[in-house]
Amino acid sequence: MADLTRLEEIECNRPLKLLMEDWQRQAEGLRQQVQHKEKQCSLSQTEAFFFFVLHVAFQGALLAVTISRHQYDPTMMMCQSMWVPFSISLLATLPIVTAMWLKLSGSEDLLLQLEQERLILRDLHGSIQNLRVSGNKFKLDIGNNPYLNTNAKKLSLFRFLKLRMVFGISGFVLAAAVIFTTVVLVSISRVLCSTGL
Repeated sequence: MADLTRLEEIECNRPLKLLMEDWQRQAEGLRQQVQHKEKQCSLSQTEAFFFFVLHVAFQGALLAVTISRHQYDPTMMMCQSMWVPFSISLLATLPIVTAMWLKLSGSEDLLLQLEQERLILRDLHGSIQNLRVSGNKFKLDIGNNPYLNTNAKKLSLFRFLKLRMVFGISGFVLAAAVIFTTVVLVSISRVLCSTGL
C-alpha cells in the first residue's frame, strides 16, 4: 500500500514522473545495448575459436602430407627441400593468428565496455527503485544520479579478475597457436632430415 502511495506521489509530481520515465527509457536502451554487445562478444569469441581450429587442422594436414610424401618417396622430400613446408606453414600461420588476435582483442574491448555498462545499468535500476520508494521525498543529488555516481565506474575485484582471466585465455589461445606451429615445424624438420626414414 505504501508503494502505491509513493507511485501516486510520483504520478502527481511532474518533474519526478518525467525523471522516472526518462530513467526507465534509458535503462531499456542500455539493456538492449548490453544484450547486443553480449551477442557481438560471443560471436567474436566463436570466430576466434573457429580460426584456431582451422589453424590446427591446416598445420596437422601439412604435417601429415609431408610425412606421407617422405615415406612414399624419401628422395622427393629431403632436408634440402624443407623450406617448402616451412614456408607454407608460416604463410598460413601469419594471417590466421592475426585474425585470431583481432577477434580476441575486439572481444576484450567489448567485454570492458560491457562491464562498465552493466554497472551503470545496475545503478540506474537502483536509482529508479530509490525514486519509487522515496516518492516526493526523493532528492536528485550525486548519490541518486546513476551517471554522476562515481561508484558506477569502478569494477569490483571479482569482475576485474574475471576480465583478466578472459584476457589470459585469449593470450593462451594465441600462444597455443604459435606453439603448435613451432611443434609442426620441428616435426617436419625431424622427419625430413632424419636418416632413419
